[in-house]
Amino acid sequence: MRSLILLVILFSLLSCRVNRQIKKSINAYKFTKIDSQDSIAYAKFETSNIQYKLFLNSQEELNLASIQELRVRTEAWTEEYTYAYQEPMQRNYFKLKKYDQHPVVNINFIAAKKYCEWLTQEYQNDKFYFRLPTKSEYLKLLETVNIKYDSDNPEDYSEFNFNMRFDGNYPIDGSLYTAQPNYYKIETRNKTQQSSYTQNKFGIKNIVGNVSEFLSDGTYIGGSWDSFPSEVLANKKVDRPLPTVGFRVIKAEK
Repeated sequence: MRSLILLVILFSLLSCRVNRQIKKSINAYKFTKIDSQDSIAYAKFETSNIQYKLFLNSQEELNLASIQELRVRTEAWTEEYTYAYQEPMQRNYFKLKKYDQHPVVNINFIAAKKYCEWLTQEYQNDKFYFRLPTKSEYLKLLETVNIKYDSDNPEDYSEFNFNMRFDGNYPIDGSLYTAQPNYYKIETRNKTQQSSYTQNKFGIKNIVGNVSEFLSDGTYIGGSWDSFPSEVLANKKVDRPLPTVGFRVIKAEK
């Protein structure tokens, strides 16, 4: 009897800890409206590895097929970039703590939708739910970015997290390891660090570049670290998990 009571207490403590983690995870999005009349608010950041790990850890009762659908395909780093040495990224990007606050990538569209549904269930609020943005909502967000996004001019690259360096006017792929900023870290007073990836006056970050973002229709848009600025508006259908595609959550009123 005493052992049973201890197990119940332990389970309760673990449940409380998980609930606190989920609440902290939701608060980390820092949802922001860009128009006071809107019924939606945009996450300040893309969904991170640590947030997606919390989701996966809560899915232990799923069958093997469902787990396979939700899992992060880390092997995509080497499958998609056969011309580069990506084994360290395959091993470490989703595993190591130092990448916890970086955008989750290498998941499919269904997994991103399931994540939003899980977030809604955990949030337990009758007024709001979470989902992926529509194309029109993304384009409205893009309108708040007061920088050139349709140029392949080298001078325009400094405003984005695009993984390119230039030799004269010729673009050359740079190191993948410079492509993921730790944008959750506490910002210092250093102006460059504060403003590096903040792309609108509302403080919403990485709207352009960093990772392309899933839309509610299964396409993705926005350009990634492996894009040119002129590719930002390319709206593509995704047919497999990619190292360049993540997602941003929308908080919508019911």
